[in-house]
Amino acid sequence: MLRSAALLALAVAASTGAPAIGQSADGANAPSLPVPQPIPTAHIGDRPRIAIIDFAVAADTDPRDAWMGDAITEQLSYRLRRHPRLLAVSTERLNQARAELAEDANPPAWPAVAKALGVRFLIRGTAAGQPDAMRLSIELHDLADETAAPRTSDLPGGRLFDVLDSATRWSLDAFRVGPPEGGPPLFGPPCKTPSALEFYVKALRAFRDEKPRATADLLRDSLDFDPAFRPALLLQAEVDLRVGAAAARRAAAARLALLAELSRKADDALDRVAVELAHGVLNGMEGAVDAAQTRFANALTIARESRDPYAQLAAMTSLANLYLTQRPPREFDDARRATFTRETARRSADWQEAVALSLEQLDDIVSLAPAFNKLALTYERCGDNERSLAMHLRMLETARQLKSRRTEATALLLLAQCHARNERWDDALAAIERCAAITPSEAAAAVSATRAAVLRGLKRPREALSEYQSALKRLRSSDDLGNQLICLREAAGLHWDLGESTEARKLLQEAIDIARALGSPIVTALEDTMAVWNEGAAGRQAPP
Repeated sequence: MLRSAALLALAVAASTGAPAIGQSADGANAPSLPVPQPIPTAHIGDRPRIAIIDFAVAADTDPRDAWMGDAITEQLSYRLRRHPRLLAVSTERLNQARAELAEDANPPAWPAVAKALGVRFLIRGTAAGQPDAMRLSIELHDLADETAAPRTSDLPGGRLFDVLDSATRWSLDAFRVGPPEGGPPLFGPPCKTPSALEFYVKALRAFRDEKPRATADLLRDSLDFDPAFRPALLLQAEVDLRVGAAAARRAAAARLALLAELSRKADDALDRVAVELAHGVLNGMEGAVDAAQTRFANALTIARESRDPYAQLAAMTSLANLYLTQRPPREFDDARRATFTRETARRSADWQEAVALSLEQLDDIVSLAPAFNKLALTYERCGDNERSLAMHLRMLETARQLKSRRTEATALLLLAQCHARNERWDDALAAIERCAAITPSEAAAAVSATRAAVLRGLKRPREALSEYQSALKRLRSSDDLGNQLICLREAAGLHWDLGESTEARKLLQEAIDIARALGSPIVTALEDTMAVWNEGAAGRQAPP
């Protein structure tokens, strides 16, 4: 998806670089992803890939019981994810993918989302009644055969936890697998009372809707009913980590310690992975990089032993992010700093390559597009422009497979910026023009700024200035001061180049005012440029 603020900053800052390889702007003949060695990819195998989503409630259900559909969805997914002979996608990933694939605020249907994630089988249904007298209709859809009728069943009515057991048993029978040997039990009450589950699923919905206060209140209610309910404990720890304050970090650490003990007793590998990953995030927030690396490596070991590819992907992604965010020691000189940056980026790229290959094996094209983009930026940090361009082309190719206009627009914008950094101006212009034709209005400023940088590289300053002015017109109606600063700086420089010194000084002063308000480190350099311009020195000193 286009994120106009972040991408605009990339657009303007990245207008020069080394020559690119000879690939067309439309993404033809995109190179294959290199195989990382010796880092392994995730375990996939031939297990059925399943999504459990969209358990609705009957229209005549009491609104106070509408949470039952979410309860069945979440708990059935939680259980089937823990079966070693099945590959079930988490509901969290399904919801994220649906949001990513939404066009004009219209989310796609769940079967389309599941197929884009590489899923073949979709389990859904309808709940009716109330928690102590519930009925459930359940369906199994084979997404590989759209003409086939789904397998359906009306399960025996009963209490919520009994119906959940019936749905679990029916699902295992549908895939001809029995209860697993070892690991957490798939049957029995998931928590002490239905109220604990009710408040948890309501908290989860509030969390997804970015309502932190409601999430906190509902989680507190859930844990009051069952202090050892592991999904609620994990979600509460995640909420604490998002807060980030010292007290919240201490609360997260206490909950993770309890969750680690409960997960060990339950022999639940996936919860153990989640605990290790959360501990790693906590260590990273506190600056303990080595401890964070150990936690992420522990998570990967547990995930590989459990042969769960999604847990392995989470651990590998965490390791990639850790290397990418490491900073060189302060005592390093410029040469050692540059070497450190390249080496950590290379190690991050190794893990990211394994992630991308695993996603390809899972046929998860939703996740592949951002994975290729991240690889492209990491290769650039390594100084490998050829591989960077290759990944931008792979991102574009994947976006077109998805048939997602927003993702394709983002891919074209990033490709244009990549060509511009490499001074391949004609290819950059072709890419940005294709991007402009399909870009949503909220990202038009980013496109204008990128086109301006390209036109400047093509020695067409008047047209470039017009594009910066167009971007500024849109940005001034927003609170995006950072990108206003960038466009003002560039537009001021173009006015000066064109001999329009009065307008140049006016825009540069506006840039200085914003830089001061933001506490930007470039304010001194901008002020120095203004001093040179005010003195009427010969030539032009470009804004930094």
